[in-house]
Amino acid sequence: LRRIMLCLGAMTTGSFLLVTALFLVVGLYVARPFLQPRQRPPRMTERQALLAEKEALMARIRALDFDEQTGKQAGEIYQAERKAMLDRAADVLRRLEAVGGDDIEQEILAAVARLREERARAINFCPSCGERAHAGDKFCANCGEKLT
Repeated sequence: LRRIMLCLGAMTTGSFLLVTALFLVVGLYVARPFLQPRQRPPRMTERQALLAEKEALMARIRALDFDEQTGKQAGEIYQAERKAMLDRAADVLRRLEAVGGDDIEQEILAAVARLREERARAINFCPSCGERAHAGDKFCANCGEKLT
């Protein structure tokens, strides 16, 4: 403690402020992830939740079948678990059918439209020479023409 006090006493005011500022900057940089608000995952629609549940059930059924084929699962336990999972999967499929699948075409068309719009914004063409220019470019890389 005495050495620290001697070092602090030997420091000039400017170097003390520099060290303090350095510690403050490093501390804020390290604490940044804790200070930012948490982002919530986007909410799934009922259809998306049912599709995710169906995929999870199908994966569990495949894993159960593999366990039975490799001899890890006894026959009567395998049959009971497989029947329960198939019943749950059938229920999920019924609910999925009730929700409807007509809007899937609309979802696909909307996704394609979003992709086309993003590509149109990302790539432009020079009006003078027709060379591709990216959205952030101000001048054409080929002819030097100013891009609007």
